[in-house]
Amino acid sequence: DPEGPDAERAWFTGLFGRAANVRVKNRTYEALSIHGDSADVVVTLHISYRNKNAADPTTLQRKYRAQLVRADGGWKITALLPETR
Repeated sequence: DPEGPDAERAWFTGLFGRAANVRVKNRTYEALSIHGDSADVVVTLHISYRNKNAADPTTLQRKYRAQLVRADGGWKITALLPETR
């Protein structure tokens, strides 16, 4: 469970409360920076969902800076923070 701001968790809780069929349809990566056993990358999640009172799907994008550490032969996300740049 990566670290992240309470406001972002609340936003997703609200989304799951009012929406159905929530899916990450795609993700794009940019600005990857690796420093030994740690790294950070900007990731954009392309999210699709349907509001419970609507017939048509909606899409949106959420951009984050993921902080990672190398562990157990792979990479583990330690923090997922909204990217404001």
